[in-house]
Amino acid sequence: MQTYKVQFASVYYIRKTNFESRKSPLSYPEPFLNCYKIRLSMCQFKSCYAGENGYIVRCEDCQHFQVGFGTTVLTLNAYDFQAFLGIVAYKKENHQPIHDPNTRSIVLPTPCSTVHLIFSENELADLHIMLQEADNELRTQEMLRLFK
Repeated sequence: MQTYKVQFASVYYIRKTNFESRKSPLSYPEPFLNCYKIRLSMCQFKSCYAGENGYIVRCEDCQHFQVGFGTTVLTLNAYDFQAFLGIVAYKKENHQPIHDPNTRSIVLPTPCSTVHLIFSENELADLHIMLQEADNELRTQEMLRLFK
């Protein structure tokens, strides 16, 4: 029996899956509803960005980021946040424009290999601005900490 820990905001879920009992290597683990919900310490979020299209907050305890944009919320560790920022910047700079900037045609990967996000050019530009402003805020906070 193997245990997986998955974080969603301030609630951790523990999923137990018995790989030996599966008949096919392609079969899926138990449904997510068969998880055991365990509440750990609440996150102490500090805002990095808040705007019309979304928000980015960072927990001061566990250092995870929560990126809310449109109807999607991603919880990322610091490494994945920087990687996501890089992917968005790369797609923004290297995307070939199409006739309608509101058509959703830009696919972004997430740390979860089975989940991808799709954006229009306008949405990607908004997300890029949001992530850049949050990154600037984080860098400013880090510099201010040096003087304390």
